[in-house]
Amino acid sequence: MQDERFMVPKTGNTIAASALIAAKPDTAESQEKRRARRERQEKERETKRVAELQRRKARNRV
Repeated sequence: MQDERFMVPKTGNTIAASALIAAKPDTAESQEKRRARRERQEKERETKRVAELQRRKARNRV
């Protein structure tokens, strides 16, 4: 039998879900995962930005 406090309805009760997430202890491992994800996203954004600049530059040359 599940504890009712941790049952999040499929309708997307974000308040209950965020409370459930906030209730988890913040471990060094989860901090490391977040940091790695943030760095990966920053690198992807930078790559997209550079690609967009190169496209614009190429478009302007034509």
